Amino acid sequence: MNLPLVLAAAVSAALATGQEPELLVTLPATGGQSGFGLLMIATQDLDGDGRSDVGIPSALGRSGRFQAVSSVDLSPLLDVASDRLSLFCAQVGDATGDGIRDLLCFDVEGTTGRLSIVDSANGDLVTKVDPLHNLGGTSFQAINLPFGPAPDVNGDGRRDFWMQSKSSGSGSTNFFEVRSGAAPSQTLYVVTGDNRFESVDVIGDVTGDGVEEFAVGDTITEAGPGFFQRGEVRIVSGATGATLTRIAGTSDTFDFGSFVRSVGDVDGDGLPDFGAALREVATPQVRIYSGSNGALIHTLVDPINTLSSDFGDAISGVGDVDGDGVNDIGVGSPGYSETLVNQGAAYVFSGATGDLLAATYGTAISDSMGSSIRGAGDVNGDGREDWLVGSPSNFTMPGRIEGYGLVQTEVVIDFEVADDFSTPIANGAALEEVFSTLVSIRSMGPGQVGPAAFDSSISGPNDGGADPDLLVGRGNLLILQEDATQSTPGIYDFPDDASQGGTLQIQILQPAEPLSLVLVDICPAPTPQDAVVRLVDASRRTRTFRVPTGFTADGELAPRLAARTLQLDTLADQPGYVATATATEDPGFDSTRVVLILVQLRGSGAVDDLRLRLR
Repeated sequence: MNLPLVLAAAVSAALATGQEPELLVTLPATGGQSGFGLLMIATQDLDGDGRSDVGIPSALGRSGRFQAVSSVDLSPLLDVASDRLSLFCAQVGDATGDGIRDLLCFDVEGTTGRLSIVDSANGDLVTKVDPLHNLGGTSFQAINLPFGPAPDVNGDGRRDFWMQSKSSGSGSTNFFEVRSGAAPSQTLYVVTGDNRFESVDVIGDVTGDGVEEFAVGDTITEAGPGFFQRGEVRIVSGATGATLTRIAGTSDTFDFGSFVRSVGDVDGDGLPDFGAALREVATPQVRIYSGSNGALIHTLVDPINTLSSDFGDAISGVGDVDGDGVNDIGVGSPGYSETLVNQGAAYVFSGATGDLLAATYGTAISDSMGSSIRGAGDVNGDGREDWLVGSPSNFTMPGRIEGYGLVQTEVVIDFEVADDFSTPIANGAALEEVFSTLVSIRSMGPGQVGPAAFDSSISGPNDGGADPDLLVGRGNLLILQEDATQSTPGIYDFPDDASQGGTLQIQILQPAEPLSLVLVDICPAPTPQDAVVRLVDASRRTRTFRVPTGFTADGELAPRLAARTLQLDTLADQPGYVATATATEDPGFDSTRVVLILVQLRGSGAVDDLRLRLR
């Protein structure tokens, strides 16, 4: 359907801001550790619920602590403290054979450090990873550089790991090295970088060879006018280290690839996709790319639009949080500062559309909310995925992990009160300026002057007026007003529905799921009156209900049968008084993200009790 420009603008206006989600669960730091919430890492399924769980490393002075908790309710599963642990750990393969994957940690030694594989069960050292490597006659050092889990490259049944290596001396070259997870660790292959591998993540198997691939950010590439530090992102084969796809930065990017992370399958091709941060552009953003071919899927823009927000310091697929069948995307912004310095923020964007779904903000100075973000299970049992946000918080409170979910609330707009659910609406009230919290209401068509409230009470203020067929005893109805006379500004003197009909435009200010509405006086006498109800989603796809004359009785002859509910959450035929309403929809229509309802009345008639499920 091609929408008129005024309706297209209404659709766009509904997508500007995200809702405040519901706080479901909180896990605060205990025992005096620091950095709790700075990182959340995926662990194996430790509690047998079929989902990977959450590992939280933290620092205890010069030692460390590693806690694993359920990804659904944050209940404790594993808690280990050791001087071999640190704030920077990743779970890799099961080096000890006890069934629990062990930890690769940055192990501080004096003023330098090295990587160690540490037993997850007790914190004991399994083996040290030699920080000096002689590859092709050149010395490399792996001190204070990124590392993380890799797929099982050598097929021994244990996950391997990657580490960044850098050659010493002038003209240094960077390497991304994959090593075996079993002790003693052996180099499996090496990938050479143009300049600096800033970020690496396992994104999933995009080639179908059974081994997961990597997304690798190489932030300093070709220098030159307009291209300094433009960066690039590569998709690298997990099996061989060969580069499969290159996505080059452009003249409007800086430090492209400074943070890359898997986000799950967003474009629906059954293969994993990934996000890449661009932190030093005029508008900080995260770009979502296809893992299969590198095509751009979405550009997620910092809602605050400030370079100091660190938007994109955390990126994660968070699962399907809005129930539309598509994985959604979490983005952290730990440097966000509005009312408090570095209070931080965390956002969730729709994987289907790229629209902002939800936003949460830190509550204290240096809260740094959004330092980490990842998906959780269905914490509150509403059938949709929820998500976790880390706030390491430096000063006023201990760090914490919090679980959030989209609020799912059903409301009924009954035209007795405004959509703040407190302001009463008078008989004859002009409604263009009355509704502004959840919806706005406008109208189109000749012979009508705007939307208005009509008191349908029998023996009420309109009894004996021009519309006896609307006296159905339901309180206020929504009508298209015919007579423009107003002795009192904002109140029509003679509430009267337009005999020529017209179209009511109900714009939903945040995408929602319409469930039903009541139609009044869609009847064959004295003149035939029918209706078309059209739902428009955030992608401008439509679901259309055709409501023939006779769906209700004539209100003047049978008031109790003159109002009938039209279910908006089904395509099934809906029998009415003597006629049946039918429905069709565009392919891909999303009933959970509707932003506009058009009610076209062909003749007189009215609307009541619009029921919405808010998300």
